Amino acid sequence: MRVLGHGGAGSQADMEGHDPVAVETVLLSRALSRALLTSDHVSSEFGTRICSNWVRPRLTYRPSTRPGNAVFVEEILGEESVTVSSVEYRRIGLFVEPRTMGGADENQVSKWKKTALIVVDMQKDFLSPDSCLFVAGGPAVIPAVVEAVDIARKKGAFIVWVVREHHESGRDVEYMRKHLYDGTSGPTMRGSDGAALVDGLAAKPGEHRIVKYRFSAFFATNLDLVLRREGIEHIVVAGVQTPNCIRATAFDAVAHDYPSVTVLSDATGAQNEAIHSANLLDMRNVSIATPTVAEWAASKDDSDVTPRTLATEMA
Repeated sequence: MRVLGHGGAGSQADMEGHDPVAVETVLLSRALSRALLTSDHVSSEFGTRICSNWVRPRLTYRPSTRPGNAVFVEEILGEESVTVSSVEYRRIGLFVEPRTMGGADENQVSKWKKTALIVVDMQKDFLSPDSCLFVAGGPAVIPAVVEAVDIARKKGAFIVWVVREHHESGRDVEYMRKHLYDGTSGPTMRGSDGAALVDGLAAKPGEHRIVKYRFSAFFATNLDLVLRREGIEHIVVAGVQTPNCIRATAFDAVAHDYPSVTVLSDATGAQNEAIHSANLLDMRNVSIATPTVAEWAASKDDSDVTPRTLATEMA
């Protein structure tokens, strides 16, 4: 039998010297793999983690020599074998994500690849003193938000820019704010300067953008769908303002059962410090972590900053 390694033919000797415990056991349905092999085209979007409830065929697996936390999986099918890696889609077209290979460095890479920084409402109409929706504590947190975005980019986290953009009639805004729109203008109106990100912040190619119409970034948007597709497990929230959109988004992340939810305490702001602190307290009491940007950046994993049990604090 032949075993195909990365880049061409190899042998069973390729497996020698590798500790099988270092690589997550991958289970794959023979029926599924055969069905995929008969298909002329398998979309990369079919890629997914292979669940442990599949029937196990004859498999070999070994660490990848490619950068990143990858593993090659080789299934023997008669006289032919097919290789799958987490960095390439090959004939089977399945995505395999190991969870146990490597040491601390690999685990750190894995953590950040499963982290999403959600930047909420950092728009001029919320951060300009002459706006009717000005958040007084907003301008002071702009540098921390800029720092958080920079850290997320360097670490390889998924960045989501969440903004409001409303119709000039106000037909898609909360009823309580509809009076702010006169048919020609209104805060964060679609296409207006006030709807633009504040100076110093700008999305880069590859970063995601969500338009929301209510406080929570999850409400009536496809945010959860996008995060699940990206394999996100750690939600980190920054922006304005703490009692409204930040709180609603963080609480909805908890309701959607994301294992780790964090609100960056110095990269979020409210009308005043008392409101900000009271809401952070409420969030900590439902196991939402509230580290500073520096504490978040230095954390080894989500357990360093995320309360694992319900906490009750006294003001």
